[in-house]
Amino acid sequence: MKLITFTVLAAMSTQATIAAPMSPMENYTATNVAGSEVSRIWEGMETDLKGKDCYRRAQIWAYDMHEQMNINSKKIFIHYTDKFNRELDQLGDIGWMKRKFFKAKKLDRRINKLVRTNITWDYHVAPMISVDGSDLVMDRYLELPYDAPKNYTAKQAWSLKAKPATPESWVEALTVRGELLWQARRASLLQDIKKAKKQSRFSSNNNDADDFMYSSNSESSEDKLKKLQATFKKLGMDKSDRIDIKCEKVDSIAEVDMQHDTAWCFYSVAPMYYYNEIDLRSLAYGDSQYNY
Repeated sequence: MKLITFTVLAAMSTQATIAAPMSPMENYTATNVAGSEVSRIWEGMETDLKGKDCYRRAQIWAYDMHEQMNINSKKIFIHYTDKFNRELDQLGDIGWMKRKFFKAKKLDRRINKLVRTNITWDYHVAPMISVDGSDLVMDRYLELPYDAPKNYTAKQAWSLKAKPATPESWVEALTVRGELLWQARRASLLQDIKKAKKQSRFSSNNNDADDFMYSSNSESSEDKLKKLQATFKKLGMDKSDRIDIKCEKVDSIAEVDMQHDTAWCFYSVAPMYYYNEIDLRSLAYGDSQYNY
């Protein structure tokens, strides 16, 4: 994961006015593939890759396409920000134990299970080819909810498949996991707010002899309630019971690193030989790693 200090980010922001980081796609041209070849390429992709990380799978597929079919492909990355990891993957500050046994009332059982089994993703990457002038993502291994429209049903959210997809469809399908985690976070916060309100009322109405103890508890409960309500509002949960997460396209990972606390995600495109985010940062920052 990438943690950048405020000082470094400030320096990056200042220098960005002088020279923007180079795009990985500068001076790179992918092979244009005929639409009639897509099915053959897809069926020829290796599927026995269990246990391989996404960047290893993408590299294997890109290498095979180049060596066996003479195709210069691209890589498409979706970058999950610290905000996404913190607020959704880790569901805020509830802790790993509560996530492990997570069960929110009135929430689809599959979403509850998703929280319990979810793994934090910094990014995901897949190969992408140019087909008759348009891009097509070839993520052969990962099954995604490609048929989930904007206002998808629970059934559509869990209808998973692997298929060639446009970059927009691929990115949109990858955000569904975050949208379901957002619903889980909302349900969890509502339960905690209800509990905090009850504790606050109990503390305020209690007139037993130990006034100091109850006064302290009342203040603590009130502060906890305000914090929960502030988080609920900050995440936009007071306006809707669902969210439509959008990922903006960027040219450089430097743009991602400067917006980790303000956006949910981004996506970018690179040539086939870029292996992972480390390679993207090497281009963006050079030997300094976090400067340009």
